[in-house]
Amino acid sequence: MAISVVIPTKNRIDALRATIDALARQDLEGHQAEIIVVDNGSTDGTTQWLGEVSNHLPIAIKTMVEPHPGVSAARNAGVRQAQFDLILFLNDDTTPVSTHLLAEHIASHAYTDGKEIAVLGRITYPPEDMADPFMRWLNDDAQFDYARLDGGESPRAPHFFTAHISFPRAAYARADGMDERLQFGFEDAALGHRMELQGVPIRYHPKLIVHHHHQINISEWHRRGRAMGRAGWHINYIYPINPPLAQPATTLYWGTLSAASYVLSLFSSNWSWLPHPPREWVYSIMHLGSYARGYREARRASRI
Repeated sequence: MAISVVIPTKNRIDALRATIDALARQDLEGHQAEIIVVDNGSTDGTTQWLGEVSNHLPIAIKTMVEPHPGVSAARNAGVRQAQFDLILFLNDDTTPVSTHLLAEHIASHAYTDGKEIAVLGRITYPPEDMADPFMRWLNDDAQFDYARLDGGESPRAPHFFTAHISFPRAAYARADGMDERLQFGFEDAALGHRMELQGVPIRYHPKLIVHHHHQINISEWHRRGRAMGRAGWHINYIYPINPPLAQPATTLYWGTLSAASYVLSLFSSNWSWLPHPPREWVYSIMHLGSYARGYREARRASRI
């Protein structure tokens, strides 16, 4: 069997180098693989660097430029260039931990008696990043929500994390690929929803691990949360389904969280001096409240 690894990138050459290096060291166990890197507007020499290293790697690598902005357009372009029937999506900063990651993804699809599935791997920050209490909380509780999956919950569309998931290319085509109206935020959940409609379930394999090399501080996360909130309103507007793909943040409870998050954001602190329970309480308020602010902003703007 064979697998095509599709990686969108923009101005993250250092992270991309680490990811490509880890992929180049993969033990394919007799399988075939290729890497397709889609440059989505880099100005840091990414395309030039890829051209310099592509002929010296033990794994085939293709480089292409996608001028339309957004990861959805980039991933669609990468899949169109894929020559193999199995696709693995990674981000430019999600680096395989094991040298057998690609072979294990292939094996996970090989033993399904012909049934099409999507294989969700685990994404975690590297141990050195989790010395920071905020990063540790982010890893365990907020960003990818693997804790619920470890507890036995079956993955659904909101867990279709395109930073680390594999699937048959034919299923992707039937689902019409990524929705290019969604440039950031919940675009992967939309694809997961359409995959579900095609009868393609997600199977979680927690031993397939990549390290997410993307340190972020609490202020940056607050800004990202507002962007995710705006994206959450947008996807619920485009996909008016029940249950919704993004959490509606419209009740008084969410309004209270939004106000509390705004107040907390005025303090330039990561709250590491607080003891454990109240510190995580603050993190949760800022996390949920920033999302609520963005969601409610987008909702109000739609009525203008």
